[in-house]
Amino acid sequence: RARHGEAPGDNARFAFPVATDDGGSRPEGYFASLRYVGQHARTYLVCEAPGGSLVVIDQHASHERLLFQRLRAAWAARALPVQPLLIPRVVTVPAATARALEGALPDLARIGLEVEPFGGESFAVKGAPAALGGVDLERLLVDLAGQLEHLDRGSAVDDAFHDLLATMACHAAVRANQDVSPEEARALLDALDGIDFKARCPHGRPVVFELPLADLERRVGRR
Repeated sequence: RARHGEAPGDNARFAFPVATDDGGSRPEGYFASLRYVGQHARTYLVCEAPGGSLVVIDQHASHERLLFQRLRAAWAARALPVQPLLIPRVVTVPAATARALEGALPDLARIGLEVEPFGGESFAVKGAPAALGGVDLERLLVDLAGQLEHLDRGSAVDDAFHDLLATMACHAAVRANQDVSPEEARALLDALDGIDFKARCPHGRPVVFELPLADLERRVGRR
């Protein structure tokens, strides 16, 4: 859907299905109603709300929230789409991390990571959740292994799936200091209206900040 004269982007980074349940406190269609102004410091999306409020959105935290919601919903439904890799990615990890991975391969499979031993401290990644796109699988696997290393066996995913999925979403999300086109920004804003938005990313950082026009005018001496 176009908003304020701009077409939604078709970039895969922000191509999210629209959910039916918006659990946030903002009115329905809040993010779609925003007029996108531009990107600040290659990290924040600056927008104008109806009525003139200044709205600043953290591009990484918001995209991370979208990915996390998508992964969590698919995991809960036991329908996490896995993209087979044409050429398996061989990842080598420290010895202690390798031991953690060896005992957690079934758990990793449950969150969409198809990983097999490849000899010594090496593992072959044969598939990954389709939602992760071009994520750095080596860094992701090392981070996940570090989490699994400190968890009790038998309950790794059931007790800590939130943290594991949040790590996956964080790795795949658009980064700070990364260019975002106006079309991508528009698609991201529209997608934010379609999730169970809780105003914070999975790691607890705020996603959006709003400054009412009256407060802005007071700060610049117009009131």
